[in-house]
Amino acid sequence: SPPVTASAAGLAAGSIAPVRAALIGANAPLRFIFSSLRSIGGAALPAAVIVLGGALSRALREGEEKITLSNVLQALRVIFSRFVIVPVCALGALRGFERLGLLTAQDSMARMIVLMTGCAMPSPIIYVAMLRIAGQAKGAGRAAKMLAVQYMMALVPMALSLSWVLRASGIAI
Repeated sequence: SPPVTASAAGLAAGSIAPVRAALIGANAPLRFIFSSLRSIGGAALPAAVIVLGGALSRALREGEEKITLSNVLQALRVIFSRFVIVPVCALGALRGFERLGLLTAQDSMARMIVLMTGCAMPSPIIYVAMLRIAGQAKGAGRAAKMLAVQYMMALVPMALSLSWVLRASGIAI
């Protein structure tokens, strides 16, 4: 995918000292390239949100089905696992990394990344796209409804988990 490719290229360019010196810094001869790529990267998130909204809208329209108790219970199970079980597992992984000596008290950014990955990241829209590509419009509609419910229910848990992540990782708010 383009974001993974761009991340890998950025990691490679940043790891090679002469390339990094040519692209980054006040006196870098190719800093205009870095500046341009940075501007393009800034547009990636808004573009992804627009695509997400379009995919959810289309899948919700095509996947018409009645709301049943079974669907509600399924949504509640997903929300509970996403906002309770996964964060507890992330905290356990963090504590395990600390005990193994892989993270120290000074690694506040690494701690934040571990906790953010486990606590604050929403489910990807790629599930809906994969179902659509596979020709399962009804399944894509159900997945889109589940994601829409999860996004609506995520407002308070996301705010709480982000503040908890920042506090637990040692990064002050």
